[in-house]
Amino acid sequence: MRPGNLNEVSYIPAHFNQVETIRNTNQHLNNMFFDFYHRWREPTRTWFSQTQEINHKETLANRPHAHHYDHDKGSEYDVEWTEDQKFPHVAARLGFPILREEPIERILGIERAPAHPGYQFQPFVQTPSMDPDPTLNFEQGDAIYENKKVTEWIRFWKACTAIVVGGWPAFYTFEIYAGDGAPSLQWMADQWNFWQIPPQFQDGGGWDLAGYRYCDDHDYMNLQYSIKRGIVRPAHTMYILTVIALLQHINFDYVSKMTYNRDKDIVFVYRPDGFWGETEHVYEVHHLEQMVPSPVTAVKDLTMNRKDGILTVYDMANRDYLKFYGEDKYWNQELKEDFLGQTRSLWLGNSDKYDGRIFNIAHRANEEVTLTQLKVDRELQAAIAKHGEAVPARSHEDEFFDGINKKKREIYSV
Repeated sequence: MRPGNLNEVSYIPAHFNQVETIRNTNQHLNNMFFDFYHRWREPTRTWFSQTQEINHKETLANRPHAHHYDHDKGSEYDVEWTEDQKFPHVAARLGFPILREEPIERILGIERAPAHPGYQFQPFVQTPSMDPDPTLNFEQGDAIYENKKVTEWIRFWKACTAIVVGGWPAFYTFEIYAGDGAPSLQWMADQWNFWQIPPQFQDGGGWDLAGYRYCDDHDYMNLQYSIKRGIVRPAHTMYILTVIALLQHINFDYVSKMTYNRDKDIVFVYRPDGFWGETEHVYEVHHLEQMVPSPVTAVKDLTMNRKDGILTVYDMANRDYLKFYGEDKYWNQELKEDFLGQTRSLWLGNSDKYDGRIFNIAHRANEEVTLTQLKVDRELQAAIAKHGEAVPARSHEDEFFDGINKKKREIYSV
């Protein structure tokens, strides 16, 4: 079905056909059709020649020329498009500071893809601005949601995690390699039935070597101390780094506070972030969406539909998740339904898995769909009666052999 906002006649007559069969050419090229493969086959040329009285040779000759171009790699027809000729970038208005190349990156020679001019250049769309749109109003408005207990609970869990997961094992590991707390060789020999390893040279016999020690200054073998340096210490360092990374990302995406701006088109979201702090994030409201689950039959059982459940909102621009408690005591009741209504646009018509916002595959069409189908059928019948039936474009190979057969018939007829 056509989109509901398309009221124009979308039928294309046969002589307006713009299909180029060169795109379906077999990968194994045949030298018999060498000229065809290397012919200029741009659809614009075909469209001009079939729809307008235009001499394509004259059009090619009058193409705009470039006065300054790369003679080794380009041609005189490589005319640069200016930014004002491209479509403006309107997908996001908060700006893209990630496109900025920082001085430290230039000094160290670090090349990030978003900061590279080749990444930022687009042929038809303007390069987005690094700064926010000047029409945005960043003055804070009314609060929508606030739950300070979330920050306190997350900090409590981080403290418990740091003590249990990081503190005691880290202290024990530190004692092993730094405090010389590893079991002695004598103790291991007595308890684990190990062979006694002589800690000093004088134990080797009557060689009068009591004053000599190993090259290591410790009272045990070099092998054990080398294991400490080569295995235990790096493992301890990686363990501590892992615990720090865990504490950095154990925020669970919960939101402690959210407020509108004055125009109610962006929200200021405060979330527990980093090791112990809280950070403000700015999101555009039209990018926030309560994602629809794939199993439609489970919608009624989702916790986000419960009054005391957890509501998950997804920012489709930055790919961030925002989690809110659904209890009314955390919400501004005057703004709750307004916010939820703007983030539920994908949920419309979700009561029936056969009835969607765009496609309807139910066995019975409603009145609006039926009238649209009848309208499209009438337009198609009128277009076919006026212009004739559309003839699919034929491949060059078929036209080539048909021409040969036609010449053969002409020769036979003579």
